[in-house]
Formats: sequence, structure tokens, C-alpha cells
Amino acid sequence: MGTPGRSRPTRLIYLIGANCVFRPASLSTASLLLTMTKQTRKRSKACNKAKHRLHHKTKHHQRDIDQVHDDLKNPPVLKIDEDLPGRGMYYCISCAKYFINKEAMDKHVLTSVHKRRLKKALENPHTQKDAEAAAEMTAETYPKIDQTGR
Repeated sequence: MGTPGRSRPTRLIYLIGANCVFRPASLSTASLLLTMTKQTRKRSKACNKAKHRLHHKTKHHQRDIDQVHDDLKNPPVLKIDEDLPGRGMYYCISCAKYFINKEAMDKHVLTSVHKRRLKKALENPHTQKDAEAAAEMTAETYPKIDQTGR
């Protein structure tokens, strides 16, 4: 157990919230306050937040509505693919997602996210002509003037 005649220093346990501090009896009150201080979380830098935002944006990119609109007109042919969830057989065209089985796909169809994307995809997508008309940049056609000036 140790050498005879030597006693171990007694330790006192102080509970501070969820933190336990073991303190030998010889410590002063000032050093006790230093050991009892609350540790704060290290703050992340702004540049790391921007990197995370960019990574999240590219990783979770969804197909654009005009692409989904074209897919609804001409549905893609589903082929068996071992790498995709559910071997590629359960695909939601409006959300561009693969599902693992029929039950998961049926549950997805009932969600409001699916209904919202389907409603947007069924509308006619905006075209370049619409944008030019809104900015009043249309190419006006004038009647042809014959050589007599009329």
C-alpha cells in the first residue's frame, strides 16, 4: 500500500455544476479559484464558417426546378444500379432522390417538402424571354417600309 509511516494527502471533492475538482488540502483559496473556473468553448473563426457554408451548399445541392420540369415531361428510365439506395428502383422525380424501399418512398410522398417541390415543378418554368419582357428589353418588330416610303 505504500511506505509505512507516510500518510497520503487528503483530497476534498468540490462539486461545481457537473464538474468535479479534486483538491489536495494544502492548496490555498486563490489557487482553488483558479482550478474551479469554468472552461469556455474555443470559438471558431469566420473563415472556417465560410468554408463550411460553401461545402454544405455544394454537398446538398438539389436539381433546379426547370430540370425537374423537363424530367416530369420525359421521365428517366430506371435501371438497376447496385451503388444507389434501393438498387435505383425507387426514385422521386420532383425531389430527385432515391429511396431504399417502397414504404420509405410512400412516406416521402406524404411530406410537405415533396408536395411543395412537385407544385413548383408542375408550373411552367421561367425562360429568358420572360426575363427580357420583365426588363422591357424585347426586340420590337417594325413594319417593313416599301421603297415608296409608305
